[in-house]
Amino acid sequence: MDEAYEEEKMILTFVILQFFNIIVATFKSVLLIKGSKIYAALTNAVSYSLGIFITYYVSNEISIYYSIPITFVLNLLGVYLGLTILDKLKKDQLWRISTTIKCDWEDEYIKELREIGVQLMPYETGRTDYTVVDIFSNNREETKRIQPIIKKYQAKYTILKNDYEL
Repeated sequence: MDEAYEEEKMILTFVILQFFNIIVATFKSVLLIKGSKIYAALTNAVSYSLGIFITYYVSNEISIYYSIPITFVLNLLGVYLGLTILDKLKKDQLWRISTTIKCDWEDEYIKELREIGVQLMPYETGRTDYTVVDIFSNNREETKRIQPIIKKYQAKYTILKNDYEL
């Protein structure tokens, strides 16, 4: 009974460490591309160090028949959770949504956007069939209010993140 208990304890420890490692590795992947150099280096160091420890732990204590399926399931859950956490930590920022709509709908489109209180800027393009309207969204709530209007008028759009300063 003591041997079975020890094995269960080791598997539970493996699950906890591996789940944490997968979340850290997800952070690492995102921060290597989008984060600062310091955060990327730190998460990379933690992820690899933890990975080495887990590899050593597994190779000496846990059967591969347990470690592979556990790691597979934990990757599905951990990556999803890690990305969800990063989304929640993301700060609101200014987004410019550049839309192109048929000129016939321009007045109604602009009126609906102004009714929900978003800032916008229509452009004269010299075209008689399509017009361009830039919409500025300050946060996720504004974007959620803008999306149905864009869909309603079948606007084509490009989203630009404004995050640089001169």
